[in-house]
Amino acid sequence: MWRRSAGAGGKWAVAGGRRVNGGGPSPQHLLLQLEAQRGLSTTSPSSRASSSASSSSAPGRGAGWVRGSFMDYMSRAGHEGRASAPLVPPRGDGSLLFVNAGMVPYKDSFLGRVVPPAPRVASVQKCVRAGGKHNDLDNVGHTARHHTFFEMLGNFSFGSYFKEDAIRLAWTYLTRELGLPKERLLVSVHHDDREAANIWHAQEGVPLDRIVYKYAKKWVVGDEDNFWSMGDGPGPCGPCTEIFWDQQQEVDGDRFLEIWNLVFMQYQRTESGELQPLDRPCVDTGMGLERIASVLQGVRENYDIDTIRGLVHGTRTILHDKFGGVHQPQAQLSPQESVALKVIVDHVRASCFLIGDGVIPSNVSRGYVLRRIIRRAARYANTLAPNRNQGLLADVGKLVIAQMGEAYPDLFTRQNVILHLIEKEEEAFLATLEQGLAYLQDALRNNPGTDLPPEVVIHLYIRLGFPIDLTHLIVKENNKTFDMNAVDRLMDEEREKSRAHAFSLSSSAPSSVKLGEGGVPTAVKEWMAEGIAPEFTGYARQVEEETSVVALLPDLQRRTLWLSISPCPFYGMAGGQVGDKGRLIVSGGSGKTLSELRLRVEDSLIPYEGGLVLRVKVDKGEQGQEVSEGELKELADMLIKGQVGLRAEVDDRHRRGVRAHHTATHLLHASLRQVLGTSIVQAGSLVDANRLRFDFTHHSPLTDDQLQRIEHNVREVIAADTPVATDMREYAKAVESGAMCLFSEKYPPVVRVVSVPGFSTELCSGTHAASTGEIRPFKITGQTSVALGIRRIEAVAAEAADQWYDAQYQYLSSLGRTLEVAPVKIEERVKRLLARERELEKEVGVLQRKLASSAANSSASQSLAGTYSGHPLAVHVYPEGDDDKVLAKKAEQLREKEPGSVHVVVSGRKVICTLATDQLPALKANKVLQDMLATVGGKGGGKEGMAQGFLASPDLASLQRWARLTTQ
Repeated sequence: MWRRSAGAGGKWAVAGGRRVNGGGPSPQHLLLQLEAQRGLSTTSPSSRASSSASSSSAPGRGAGWVRGSFMDYMSRAGHEGRASAPLVPPRGDGSLLFVNAGMVPYKDSFLGRVVPPAPRVASVQKCVRAGGKHNDLDNVGHTARHHTFFEMLGNFSFGSYFKEDAIRLAWTYLTRELGLPKERLLVSVHHDDREAANIWHAQEGVPLDRIVYKYAKKWVVGDEDNFWSMGDGPGPCGPCTEIFWDQQQEVDGDRFLEIWNLVFMQYQRTESGELQPLDRPCVDTGMGLERIASVLQGVRENYDIDTIRGLVHGTRTILHDKFGGVHQPQAQLSPQESVALKVIVDHVRASCFLIGDGVIPSNVSRGYVLRRIIRRAARYANTLAPNRNQGLLADVGKLVIAQMGEAYPDLFTRQNVILHLIEKEEEAFLATLEQGLAYLQDALRNNPGTDLPPEVVIHLYIRLGFPIDLTHLIVKENNKTFDMNAVDRLMDEEREKSRAHAFSLSSSAPSSVKLGEGGVPTAVKEWMAEGIAPEFTGYARQVEEETSVVALLPDLQRRTLWLSISPCPFYGMAGGQVGDKGRLIVSGGSGKTLSELRLRVEDSLIPYEGGLVLRVKVDKGEQGQEVSEGELKELADMLIKGQVGLRAEVDDRHRRGVRAHHTATHLLHASLRQVLGTSIVQAGSLVDANRLRFDFTHHSPLTDDQLQRIEHNVREVIAADTPVATDMREYAKAVESGAMCLFSEKYPPVVRVVSVPGFSTELCSGTHAASTGEIRPFKITGQTSVALGIRRIEAVAAEAADQWYDAQYQYLSSLGRTLEVAPVKIEERVKRLLARERELEKEVGVLQRKLASSAANSSASQSLAGTYSGHPLAVHVYPEGDDDKVLAKKAEQLREKEPGSVHVVVSGRKVICTLATDQLPALKANKVLQDMLATVGGKGGGKEGMAQGFLASPDLASLQRWARLTTQ
C-alpha cells in the first residue's frame, strides 16, 4: 500500500522512536537507519541480489503448492474453505465491474446485511483489476507486479477472532509454514494503532526497529495510509497492518515488498464521519499469490514465477514456430519484446477467466473492458509478428487452460466457448487494427508537432472502433501525446448529439417527474431508505388481493401514479421475466368522478432490493378519456390517506402466459445443456406472456438436427405433465445439489429453488407453471446470432403457441388459395413450379445465346475509329434496347475478332469497354472506361479485361469528341 521511493505518500516512524511530524526524516533516511541497525551495507545492493529469497525457497514451491499450503493451514486453524466466487460481482453491487479483492464476495457479511457463511472463512479468490477506480491495465508488462488477473489468498473472521489471532496466524504461516527468515520481514501499523504494534512486539517478538508507523498523507484530506474503509461514505472501517519482505535491493523503486495486508474492521463510520466501535469486529486479510510465490521462488518479478514464466516460454515457442517471430525461445529479449510477451500472457489469462465466468466481449460495461483486454493483447502480438495472418491468442489460451484448469475446473468445462470467443474477437480486431493503424500513421505524419489533434482520436474511436487506450499507446511510442481532456469534451459533445437526436425522434412529452435507470423515477428509489418493502403474495397463485397504499408518487404530466401497495399480488420485473399487469379497483369513495376512474397497472417493477412499485395509468370512462390534474391529485390524496378501499387484480391471462414461458425457459436451458454440452452459459433471457427468448454462449449456428433434439426433449417433459416443485434451501446446499445459478445474480443465504424433477433445477424467484402440462404446446420459432459467440433461440408455449400455429395455418391456407391447391399439396405444387422455371431458364438461355450470336455478327449502326495510348480504338454504337447479356456477348466477339484493339460498345446509355489483356498488357478496360466517362459523363467500373457502366446521356457527339481527343 505504499512505495519506498523518494516522495512516497505516507510518512514513517520506527516504533519506539519519536513521532514523526512534518519535518521528520525521509523514507530513504529511515531505510538507511534500519540498514545500519541491522548491519546491512548500503553501498552495493546489486552485490546482494544473489542472496534474495532463494535461500528460503525450496523445490516444488510453485503457485499450485502455495494455494494448497495456504488452504490446508487455514483449515487446520478452523477456517471453512470456500471456492473462489465468480469474477462478476453479484447483481446489485454496482460499485464494481469485477471482483478485485478477496473480501468482495463477503461485503454483505461485513456490512451485516446477510449471515456470514461461517465464523471463519478462507479462500483463494480470482481477481481482475482492469476498469473503473482499480485499473492496472496500463501498467501491465512495464512493472514487476501489476496484473489484470491475479489470485488473492485471504482469511476472514466475522467476530470469531481479532488482532491477536490474525497476527499470529499470518506470522506463523510465513515464518514456520513457509520458513521465511524473520529478519527479512518488516511490519507497518497505523499511527494510532499502538495495540497492533504491541501485539507484534510482545506476542510475536518482532523487534521495535522492524515495526514502522504510517502517517496521514498531508495532501489528501481524510485519506490515511494503513486505514481501510468500504468506500468514502459511512460503513465499517479500521486500521491495517502490513507485512513486508526485504528484497535487499530496489525493484521498481521498492526495497520492501508488501506481501500481506491485515485489515481490522473495528469501527463504524457515521454520516458525520465519527468513528464508533463495532459490537462485532471483523478481520479481512489479503496476500497476493503471485507475490508470495515470487518470494518463495527467489525471483524479482511476478512474471518470473513458475506459472507465468511457463506461459511466457510457451508463447515464445508458438510465436517462433507459427510466425517465425521473437527469436528462438532461448534468445535474449529486447525490453520491448519482454513487455509485449508479458502483456499477451497476462491479458489472455484475464480473458480466459472472464469468459469462463460469463463475460462476453461487447461495447458496454464488462464486455467492453474484456474487448479492450483482448484487443490490447492482439495489438502487442502484432509488434512481435507484424505480418501474421493467423490468430495467436487462442493458442495462448490453450496453455492457460491446461495450466490453470486443475485449480479452476470451469476452464475445462467452458474451454470451447473461451477459445472461440478469443479467436473471433482477435480476428475482428485485426481487420479494425489495419484500417485504424493506417489512419493513425497518416495523422501522425501530417501533424509534425508533439500534440495529436483530439479530433483524430475521436474519429478513430467512433468511426473506426479503435480503442482510445491503444491510440494513446501508439502515440506515446511515437513520442507524441494528445489532450485527453479535449478528447473527453468532444466525446461528451458526441453523446449530447446522440441524446439530442434521440429526443428529436421521441414523441413523449416532457415530464414533471424525473425518470432514472429502468424508467423508474429517482424519487421512488429513495423509498428504500424509508423501509418501503411490500409483502409479495403472488407465489400462492394469488391474483386478487385487498390492499392498501404504503407509498405513492403522482406523475401529473403523464397522468400516472407510482404506487407501492402491500400486500401485493403483482410480480415485479426481474431475472428476465416481465412484470405483471392488471388493475386496481377503488371503492368506498364518493362522487361521480371517482366512480368513473380506471386504474390500469401497466407494469410492475423492482426499483431496489426488497422494493416493488406499480406504474398505474389513470383515465376514465369506457373510452379511456384523460383525467384532469385536479382529479389525479384528488385520487392520490384519498389513496395515501386510506380514505378509499383498494383491490388489486392481476391480469390472470397475462400471468398464465408468463408462467408457462418461464418454466419453458428452464426446460429449454436444460435441454440445450443436454444437446450442446454443459459449457454453454446463459447470456440473457426474456420471458413474456407471448414468447420467450434465450441467449447463450455457443460458437456456431445450431443444426436442424440439434434444434429438433432440443425441442423433442422439452416436449417429452411437457407430455409427462410433471409437477413443478419450488422450495427454499440454503444457498450453499442448493448449489451443491446441482442447482444452476447465474454468475451475475446476487443470491441471499436462503434461496428459492425451482425444479422439474429429473430434468431441471435452477435458483429462481420467478413465477412458474404448476406442472409441465400447462406449457403444451411448445415450439422453437427461430435462432439467430446476437453477438460474436452468442446465439439466441426464440420460442412460444401454451396459448401463444396455439396462436402461432393458427397464424401458420392461415398463411398456408392463403398460399394454397394463391397456388390453387390444398395446403397439403403446396410443397408438390412449388416443386413443379420450380422445375418448370428451371426448364424455361434453360430455353431462354439458349435463345439469348442465339440472339447474342446473331446480334454480334450484325453491323453496328455507327462506328467510330481512333487510337488510345497508341493502340487502335473502335467505338461500336448499336440501337438501344439490347439485353445486357446480348451486349456483353457482342463485346466478347468483337474482342475475339480484333484482339489488338480497344473496343467500346454502346447501346443507348449502356456502355461496355473490353480489351484482350494478353495482347494489350499495358492497358486496363476499367481505366479506359473511366477516362471516357470523365469526358462524356456517367459512371461505371469493372475489371482489367471488361468494364461496364452508364452514360450520362446517349449523346453521340460527345463520344465522337472523346474519340478525337484520344486520337490526338
